[in-house]
Formats: sequence, C-alpha cells, structure tokens
Amino acid sequence: MQVDASKVTQRENPGDALIQKYKIVGAAPDTVRWGKLNGLKLIANSDFGPRRTPTFVIEIRNTGSNASVIESLEIGPTLLTSNPKFPFAPSDGGSQAAITRGNLINPPLFSSTNVGITYSATYDIDSASRPPEHFKLEPGQSIKTRITFEVFPGQYQFLFGYGGGVHEEKSLASNTISFDLSDTRVATLAKQSIGPDKRYRQLGISQFPYRSYRNLRRVAPGQFRGVNFSLG
Repeated sequence: MQVDASKVTQRENPGDALIQKYKIVGAAPDTVRWGKLNGLKLIANSDFGPRRTPTFVIEIRNTGSNASVIESLEIGPTLLTSNPKFPFAPSDGGSQAAITRGNLINPPLFSSTNVGITYSATYDIDSASRPPEHFKLEPGQSIKTRITFEVFPGQYQFLFGYGGGVHEEKSLASNTISFDLSDTRVATLAKQSIGPDKRYRQLGISQFPYRSYRNLRRVAPGQFRGVNFSLG
C-alpha cells in the first residue's frame, strides 16, 4: 500500500523512522524499475538442527510463466524482537527491528549499549548456498539460501522481503516464523508459529496474518516501504 505520512519522528539519521500519523492513499504503484515480481513466491523455513541455532532457509521460487532476474542486493532478511529499549530505537511500542537494511551480499551489524548492556545483531550467509549478485530463475526454478543469526537472547520473529528502489514500488514478503532464543543461545519455535495462514505471537507487525503483507513495500533492503508499522 501507499501512504501519505504527515507526522514522522526520526531519532537517528540515517536510520529508521516512526510514522505517528498517516493517511492511506491506496495500492502501491505498479511501476517497475528495479525488478519484476510477477510469479515469484518467497518461502521461509526454520533449520535449527541438533545444535538449535537460529538458522533459516530462505527460498525464492518462480511460479510464473516467464524467467525472472533476481538481484541479491534486494533480498532483505528482517528480524523483529521484543524491544530492549535501544537508545535510538524508533519504536514506541513493545517491539522493534533487531535487523533490517540488510541483503544477501553485505550482512549488516547492529550494536547498541543501554544501561551498561551491549546488544548486537548480525547474520552469517552460508558460503555453500550464498547466491551470486544477479541470477535468473526460469519458470519452475527456485533458489535456497541458509542464514544463521547471531543475536542476544529474547523473543523474535523472522521474515524476508524482495523488491527494489526507495519508497518507489511494491515488494514481496515471505511468511513469518516466531522463535525464542534462550540465555544459552538455544532456539525454539514459538507456539502457534506454524504455517503462513496462522496468527502469530503479537510481536510488531506479526499481529497481522501473512496475506496482509503481500502488497507492502520495504524501507531499504529488509524493511517494508510505504507503511512503517513502528513494530509495536
């Protein structure tokens, strides 16, 4: 969707902003400058394994009738978390983005210290499944990439998006997966985090069912454009 934001607070520049007042304009424009989305499907699966690490396999599948050229710089893993009160967190609610503005070429590193406690978050892309910068998917083809998060203990929700430009055109989003990470870094799936059409633990935009994401747009690689739900 496309919105007209009339009240925005940005605590840090560059950085994410909190939209406090907006009006819905309508559907996102159908302009295509960065990549065609028709026929593409995004799928996220957990792959914690015996060591219970927060690892996920992301898949982009071409279900259409035409070939699609995919840009790895526009594939954005996103991780939401319960809000640990980062000093410059834009959220005014109970959750925020722990990881955003990333892609499958250059993983970001976020670090912040609050009341003597340092929080850091990043992810590692499996070298065996790391995609090239550009690649083509023929009809019926798909590509899978494994990523592992290095984050502080807490409650999380993972999804990833695909699309290009800055506030310019609509993007796609995957299903979401909620999980908990213990103090010993053991990852477990959260209850009710099963299937793309279920309702999830309310952690940021997770209070909306999967289908409500499909026409949102991202803010930089990894976060949705058009409407920033303030993650809380």
